[in-house]
Amino acid sequence: MVFNSLSGEVSHRLEHTGRPLGIFEEEIWGQNVVEVQPGEMLLMYTDGVTCAQNEKMVDFKEAGLVASVQNHLELPGDDLVEALLADIQSFTGKSAQMDDMALAVLTREK
Repeated sequence: MVFNSLSGEVSHRLEHTGRPLGIFEEEIWGQNVVEVQPGEMLLMYTDGVTCAQNEKMVDFKEAGLVASVQNHLELPGDDLVEALLADIQSFTGKSAQMDDMALAVLTREK
């Protein structure tokens, strides 16, 4: 997802281009291209982030991730990733995670 770093609004979403890596040996993937404008931030994440469940079996979902980003817009990239992971941990509580989680943030200065 690409966010406007000032407003926190999602300006672009990248769509899936194939099945997850490693599922099928001969899988072919497409590619997506997005231009990150000055003042925007690209957030990349695995499905383990949005599928993280709490004790009531409710998923964090993309809406939870967007809200978390919007709550921490002022943070630099590394600190933002840590804050997002902390929000996910707070949401899931003591629930065991069934999938890996990876987050990466790329910001473009104004």
